[in-house]
Amino acid sequence: MRYHNSDGFFLKDYGVMNSVELKVFAKLNLSLCITGVYDDGFHRVDTVLQSVDIFDELTVKKRADGHCEAYGIDVPENTALKAAELFVQTFKTGGADIYIKKGIPLSGGMGGSSADAAGVLAALSRLYGVPVSEVEPLAERLGSDVKFMLHGGRARATGRGETLEFLNHEKMHFVVLKPDFGLSTAEIYRQFDLAPNAESNALQAPALNFSTVLREFFEAASRVAEVTMTGSGSCFFAVCKDKDESAELCARFKAAGFDAAECKSVEKGVEFF
Repeated sequence: MRYHNSDGFFLKDYGVMNSVELKVFAKLNLSLCITGVYDDGFHRVDTVLQSVDIFDELTVKKRADGHCEAYGIDVPENTALKAAELFVQTFKTGGADIYIKKGIPLSGGMGGSSADAAGVLAALSRLYGVPVSEVEPLAERLGSDVKFMLHGGRARATGRGETLEFLNHEKMHFVVLKPDFGLSTAEIYRQFDLAPNAESNALQAPALNFSTVLREFFEAASRVAEVTMTGSGSCFFAVCKDKDESAELCARFKAAGFDAAECKSVEKGVEFF
């Protein structure tokens, strides 16, 4: 049996594989425009996505009985579990046990749920010998960002997020601010519909108007440095010119009481151990 890495290339024969371990990387929306609404109510987007080295860790193990279970995350809509179940139903394979160690903030606009789903698809692709090119249609069905997270790097995503134009990698450094609360993506899009705008992140103003605590967080952060919300929030990021500046700025944010982390751009969405 031959296996495939997350970019769809064949790997050497490792023999029978029963489990894999991998990292799945978060994303930042460097820009996010809403360009329309489809008949089904889904928003048409035009966004530039960038993978960064904040990540979840996944261990995925084969199950012979065709069942799938996910451990380590307790949310009503577990996209990682949905990804495994869809894979098994589509390719008639055995099942999977999925263990998730979170490093990407929950409900923070950094694509944690989509990253986990992409990681599960990449892991099962390798475990069961299914080409990633055959897995990509599943990624599109699971969520707007999942296809991008499967590949990573930098890309312009349009439509529902499934149409990707990959861009040249430019090394970038950031400081990410992580509030101790999350936001509902669906609710923030509803708020956008009430008051559309054309800012660099079209969802930032609706989110700030909707959540008083988020506005207070943003105003306090802005007194330290210019920050922009990623996705539908609640995380914000500052762009830095180099690692030294990101280290200095991260220290300033921490001194001001923020949960802040340095990160940098990466050229992949998934990395196997």
